[in-house]
Amino acid sequence: MFERNKHETLQTANLPEAKKGQEKIKTWRDRLRLMAAHTAITVTALLGVYSADSFHGEQIEAAAEVDISFFAEPLDPANSDSALVLFNGFNKEDSLDIGAAFGPIAQQLVDGEVWLANYGKAALSPEAMSDKIIAMAKERGINKISIVGYSAGGGIGVETLEFIVDDSNLRIPMIMAISSPSSIDTLRPYQQQEMANAAFIADIPGASHSTFLRFGGELYFRRDRYDEGSPWQRAEDFFATSFAALEDLNDDELTATALLIDQVISIANANFDERLMHISKSTGPEQKPVVVYLGTAKPGRDYIVDNAAASEEICNAAEGAELECFIYDVPGAVHSLPAKAHDAYVETVAQATPIVQSAIAREAILDALRNYTVTTPIFK
Repeated sequence: MFERNKHETLQTANLPEAKKGQEKIKTWRDRLRLMAAHTAITVTALLGVYSADSFHGEQIEAAAEVDISFFAEPLDPANSDSALVLFNGFNKEDSLDIGAAFGPIAQQLVDGEVWLANYGKAALSPEAMSDKIIAMAKERGINKISIVGYSAGGGIGVETLEFIVDDSNLRIPMIMAISSPSSIDTLRPYQQQEMANAAFIADIPGASHSTFLRFGGELYFRRDRYDEGSPWQRAEDFFATSFAALEDLNDDELTATALLIDQVISIANANFDERLMHISKSTGPEQKPVVVYLGTAKPGRDYIVDNAAASEEICNAAEGAELECFIYDVPGAVHSLPAKAHDAYVETVAQATPIVQSAIAREAILDALRNYTVTTPIFK
């Protein structure tokens, strides 16, 4: 009895502490519920903004169109029946810089008007660009089209050319690829990882049209601008880079994430073997294009594309399609700075001109012979 009463006394003495513990637990639960409610509201709001932003990006893409624009007259007015179409590379919305860098150089090999393929905010569509090229050629009296592709633009240009040869009778004197990857495998390892990252992003709902994600991607692309110096200097450079990226984003000067993903897909599906074979067969007895690859040589280095591997794969594909192919490496050329080795490009192409033009002339003569029609009787 004594022991029972003692136990009851202890229970009574501990009752206030037990109530305090229960109150604390209740308070923690209430706080957790409140935090969960706030988090749910915040996440819902952010998802709403993210969804609205992505939807707006989709509308912009749906309303946009790829474009082909005139850039320069032929060097010789006698060649006004010919045009070269320049296709820019990864992370570029238009080809103005490439037109200025490579238009006059390509004209040394095949003279004619220079046109630019402008991707803009539209979905990347080689078929749509082909339709515009054919229409523009008809409008301007052009009967010969050459393709010049810089970096990823090499594969995009060749894919566009497939539609051109299928849907028109335009003659194709030349395909020029400048530091173009022939596949993901001919990119440098670091760039291969970037392609894999882009493919991962493509699987996130709404990510391909998200402004927020594009901003984050731009900070990633520009990381070399804030990765040196003291922690304070890096922080200062990071904020400066962020403001610059925001300004470009607000001014609508950045390539859309959707276009970047389209370009990654185009590199993965470059497939020069099948595309060049298709072009060769589709041209039939008509003029077949001569393929020219411009790579890099010391003291330059292409840190994005393995030019040696890519050029070999492309020329092997050309050989399999019975197309002549030439490789020229430009001393001092740097992938992302075409203007840096301008003089070297000019000199290299000048040395290549007699050989390439001779090959193009042979194809033109064969074309003329195959398609010659006698309209006047030889014997009366």
